[in-house]
Amino acid sequence: NYIFAIDANNGVAAYYLSGGVTPAPKVLAQPQNLRIIQGSTASLGVQIDQIATIEWYKGTNSPVDTGVSGGTYTISNAQLSSQGDYFVVASNVNGTVTSAVAHVTVELTNDNYTLTKIWGVAAGDTNYPYVTSNGGSATPNERSFAYNARSNQLLVVSCPFNTHNFKIAVVDAGSGNELYTMDMTNVIYEGASEVNGSNPLDLDAIDVADDGAVYACSLTPNASGGEFGDTSKMLHVYRWADTGSNTPATLIYEGDPSDQPAGINERWGDALTARGSGTNTELVLNSQDGNYGAILTPTDSTMTVFSNYWFFDSGGAGSIGRSLQFGSGNTIFEKRKGAPVFYSSFNTNSQTSTSLTNIASSTTLGGVFVVTNQNLAAGVDFVGSTTAPKKPDAVGLYDISIPTTPMLINDYNFPSNQVANGNFICKTIISGLKVYALDANNGLMAFYINPPVNAMQLHITPAGSNVNLSWGSTVAVLQSTPSLDPPAWTDVTAVGQTNSVQPASGGAQFYRLIVRR
Repeated sequence: NYIFAIDANNGVAAYYLSGGVTPAPKVLAQPQNLRIIQGSTASLGVQIDQIATIEWYKGTNSPVDTGVSGGTYTISNAQLSSQGDYFVVASNVNGTVTSAVAHVTVELTNDNYTLTKIWGVAAGDTNYPYVTSNGGSATPNERSFAYNARSNQLLVVSCPFNTHNFKIAVVDAGSGNELYTMDMTNVIYEGASEVNGSNPLDLDAIDVADDGAVYACSLTPNASGGEFGDTSKMLHVYRWADTGSNTPATLIYEGDPSDQPAGINERWGDALTARGSGTNTELVLNSQDGNYGAILTPTDSTMTVFSNYWFFDSGGAGSIGRSLQFGSGNTIFEKRKGAPVFYSSFNTNSQTSTSLTNIASSTTLGGVFVVTNQNLAAGVDFVGSTTAPKKPDAVGLYDISIPTTPMLINDYNFPSNQVANGNFICKTIISGLKVYALDANNGLMAFYINPPVNAMQLHITPAGSNVNLSWGSTVAVLQSTPSLDPPAWTDVTAVGQTNSVQPASGGAQFYRLIVRR
């Protein structure tokens, strides 16, 4: 019952088609519950089907805002007093409508995780040759990286278009300094593709398995090899046994993981994730159009040939702001800019996948990494602006304890003002209590994760002739010492133990909580 009209240079209009009396306004999109950190700014929104006066109410009080253009109410410098139930009353000559109620919760910073910057490298900084700025807004040289927890190293892939200068830089994750580059001898130089004039990338996505083996793949717009079945245009996946400078690459897979025939344009290589070790290694990939996912596993202990097991993917289409991550068991997380985080299970026997839970997220967020046991997610937020005054992109840290209403804890800016990143290419990795983030053309950063301040409080309560100790942090370790002069701290608990601990009676004993990074 709607009519929409556009008149070039004169505007766009929408009308409701009805007979007799024009109906009262309708709510097309209701306000949604909101969680916000104290001191932050966030907005509630409503969509009404016709021009109307919009009044926002908090509880049963008088309107907190009237005549809001576009139906948006912004809460600035949120305080505990900002909590409550909000709703809208929209009215015009045709009548009045009241929206559903949205509940706003304000949380304290000290109750949430935060990040502390370790180091940051701006794109094009000559002191850090592994971040070479860009080859164009849509074709940055650095698109992916990986973290090796065994050696505390980052592996940064650089692949300039149409050159033979691709490399994997090995970087000290503690300082950001490049150490050396990996051996590229056996990596195929693919050149230009015949598919719509698009070029493959000789190297793109990369990850490290649990045993320290490195896996990287090319990016190809047509993994089946194009019209002529050209093998140089197929997807190529390589394995390095470790991150040594003289360790050679082995080509472990060549082809189209979805087993499509030549001439079917399936793009693969934007994302790859590894887990396991030895013959239990698994790699997961997905196609750009969102039709397919695939698990690659070794055929024997030589680790020189991997077989593919594909399935129909339910994670949605698109390559921008892309991320792919194993969950537990046969589950994966997938994220694309403008879409939620898709959490699904896969079955390679039936070649199917099933959507489990989606995590709502900002439409400006890409490259998300999820840590379920801490209810955390981090991703690159493309909030920057190329117009004056320029603003940098940022790393967004979110609490996802309520998947339908994730809460932005804070944004942490990249080193320089926004540089064009037309395809929103990025990647985020969380390992232990560290976060690493790459925003193509904008730089690479490293952070510590700080546990909530309130969770690090050590509570002491009487228990007969003894005392009970308790705390709320799952990343802290309780230590004790009989003396502070000098102290001899020893661990009482392990990471993850937050239940009460009852010390033995007799003698003085001192206690503290620590976090090992």
